Amino acid sequence: MSTSKPGEYKQPEDVSYKLYKSSNLTDESSDKKEYILYPYRWIICIFFSIQQIGLGMMMVGFSPITAFMAKVYDVNSIWTTMIVLCYSIIFVPVNVPANALIKAKGIAYPIRIASVVFIAGAWIRMLVKVDFFFILIGQCINALGMPFVQALGATIASTWFGEKERALITTITSLASVLGLIIGFALPAIFVDDEETNFEKAKDQIYQFIWVQSIAVTVCSIPCFFTVRKEPNTPPSRSAEQMRDPNKNAQEENKFWKDMGKMLSSLNFWLLNIVFSFIYSIYNTLGAAVSVITEKFGYSSTDNSIFGVVFIVSGISGSILHGILLDKYGKYKLQYILICALSIGSIGLITGIIDIGEVWLTSIGLFFVGLGLIPIIGVANSFCAEIIHPINEAVGCGFILSCGSLLTIPYTLLVNYMVENHSKWWSFVLFGAGAVIAFIASVLVKEDLKKSKLDLNKDEEQTSKLLEDNDS
Repeated sequence: MSTSKPGEYKQPEDVSYKLYKSSNLTDESSDKKEYILYPYRWIICIFFSIQQIGLGMMMVGFSPITAFMAKVYDVNSIWTTMIVLCYSIIFVPVNVPANALIKAKGIAYPIRIASVVFIAGAWIRMLVKVDFFFILIGQCINALGMPFVQALGATIASTWFGEKERALITTITSLASVLGLIIGFALPAIFVDDEETNFEKAKDQIYQFIWVQSIAVTVCSIPCFFTVRKEPNTPPSRSAEQMRDPNKNAQEENKFWKDMGKMLSSLNFWLLNIVFSFIYSIYNTLGAAVSVITEKFGYSSTDNSIFGVVFIVSGISGSILHGILLDKYGKYKLQYILICALSIGSIGLITGIIDIGEVWLTSIGLFFVGLGLIPIIGVANSFCAEIIHPINEAVGCGFILSCGSLLTIPYTLLVNYMVENHSKWWSFVLFGAGAVIAFIASVLVKEDLKKSKLDLNKDEEQTSKLLEDNDS
C-alpha cells in the first residue's frame, strides 16, 4: 500500500523502482523500462551486409556465361550449371549443424567461419589453369559457408535492433547478397567476350575475371571477421530479453531438436514454407539456368548480364519497399499474397514477350519478375521469425531456406532437361505452376505474429502498471 498522503507528489523514481521490481530486469536502463539501442549495431549490420555482397558475387558470377564456359572448357553443360547449383545442393546438409552452432554460440562464430571459407573457396579457383574442375571445387568450398550466414539476418535484427527496426534490418541484411548478385551478373560482361572464338584467349579472360572476383570477396569478408560481436551488453527489446533468459521456458525448449519438433508440428509454418520454397526456387533456378534458357531464344551472355542486373535491381527496390511497409503496417499475409500474385502475372508477361527478341523489352518483363520474386526473401524471414517465436529465428529461417534450396535442385535440373530436350517454353510452364501453388498457400497461411504480440502486450502491461502506481 502506498504511504503517500492525499495530494502528495510522488517522485518518478518511485514509479520506476516498482516497474524494476516487477519486471526482474537487472540493467540500469530497465529502471525506466527502456531498452538501449547501441550505435555499434550499425557496425554489425554494415559489415555483415558487405560480407553478404561477397557471397552474392560468388553465387551467380558465372551464371551469364555457363553455356559459353561449357564450350571453352569442353565439358558438359551440366557441370557449368553445377557451378551455380552447388550452393543449393550443399546448403541442405550443412544447414542443420550450422543452425545448431548459431543456437549454441550466437552470431560471432558462424560469421567468422563463413569469412574464412569464402576466402579459401575464392582463391582455390585460381587453379583453373590446371583443370576446369578447380572452379567447381572452389565454388563448393565457398558454398559450405553460406548456411552459416544466409539465415542470420533475422537473428542479427532480433539480437541487436529494436522491435520497430527488425523487419527493415532483416530485409536489408537478406538483400545484401542480392546486391552482390548484381555485381556478379555484371562482371562477366566486362571481362569475358562470349563471341571470342580463340578458346585459349577466352580462358585468359575467365581467369582474369576469377582473379578480380576473388580479391573482391576477400575485401568483403575480412572486416566482418574482426568486427562481429555476439550480442550487445543489454537486450534491445522484450523479445530479445526473453531469448537471453535461461529460465524463460522449460529445459526441453532450449534444445535444438525440441525446437525443431515444435516448429515442424505447426501447419501454419508449413504453409509459410510452401510459399517461400516455390518462389525462392523459381528465383534460384532463373539464376542457375538463365544462360541455358535465353540461349534458346537467341540472346547472348552480355544480354544475360543486362537481364540479371535489371532483375536484381527491381528485386532490391521491391524488397526495400516491402520492408518499409512491414515496419509501418505489419501486414505480413497481405504482402505474401501480393508477392505471389505479382509473380504469376510477371511470369505470364515474360512468357509473352521473350520470343520477340528485343533486349529492352525482355528486360522490362524481367524487371517485373524480379519485383515479384525477390521480396520473398526479406518478407519470409521476418514472417517466419514472428510465427515461430520464441524459437530461435535462425532455426526457422534456416529450415525454410533449406527447403527452398532443396526444391531448387530438381527444379533446375528439370528446367535444364526440358529446355534442352523438349521445348524452350517448358521453363515458363514450370515457373508458372510453382507460382500458382505458392499463391494458394499464401491465401491459407494465418497471420500469427507472436513476437510482435509479445512486445505489444508487454508495453501495455508496463503502461497499465505505471498508471496504477501513479493513481496509488
